[in-house]
Amino acid sequence: MRNLSPSIPLFANMGLVQLNYGYGADEINRLIDAIDADGIFLHVNHLQEAIQPEGDTNFKDLIPKLAKIIKKVKKPILIKEVGAGIDLKTAKQLENIGIKWLDLAGLGGTSWTWVEGHRRDDDLGHLFKAEGVPTDEALIAAKKSTKLKLIAGGGIRNGIHIAKAIALGAELATAAKLLLKPALQSSEACLAWFSKIKMQLKVAMFSAGCKNIKQLRKLKLSLKRNENY
Repeated sequence: MRNLSPSIPLFANMGLVQLNYGYGADEINRLIDAIDADGIFLHVNHLQEAIQPEGDTNFKDLIPKLAKIIKKVKKPILIKEVGAGIDLKTAKQLENIGIKWLDLAGLGGTSWTWVEGHRRDDDLGHLFKAEGVPTDEALIAAKKSTKLKLIAGGGIRNGIHIAKAIALGAELATAAKLLLKPALQSSEACLAWFSKIKMQLKVAMFSAGCKNIKQLRKLKLSLKRNENY
C-alpha cells in the first residue's frame, strides 16, 4: 500500500484489548513497520466484543497498560470506537495518559453490535444495537472539556454532516458505508463519490458564509435531535 500511496496517511489498526492478550509496544511497532504506517489506531470495542461469539472481553486495566507503552511506540497512537461512542470520562482518562487523537465513532452509523448479532442464535445483538453515545453528543462533550484532537465518525453520510461535525469541534470526519458500493465498481466511481462529497461540503460552507475550514470551526450551531447532526 505504501508503494502505491507514498503521500497519503496510512495507519495500522489493532484492538486495544490485545494488550491483555500478549501484545505490547514491540508488537505494535512491528505492525507499524509492516506497512510503514504513520501511526496506529487502537480501537476500543467492548460492546462488539461482548456480542461477538468468540469475543475478547478482558478489558481490565487497559488504560494503565496503555499508559506504560505510549512512549515506547514509535508513531502516534489514535484511539477509536467502532460505533458505540466514547463518553467524556473515558476521553479525559485517555487525555491524561498522553493520548492526543480520539476517533469518537459514535452511535448513528453502522452498528457492529448488530452485525455481530447476526452471528448469534439469540437476540442479544438486536437488543443492544442502538446502545451507545451518539456522535454529536460525544463530540460536543469532548470538545468542551478536553484538548483532544477529535475525529467524528458514526453516521457521516454527506458533506453537510462533515460541515456540521467540523463546526461542532471535529478536526476530521470519517465515512465508510457510502464507499462500499462505488468500491465494488471502480476507482473512478470512488473518485466520483469523493468529488460529490467535496461539492456538498463546499456548498454547506458557502451557505454558512464560511470561506475556509478555519471559519467553519468558529461557526456556532444549535443542536436539534431530528437527525444525527
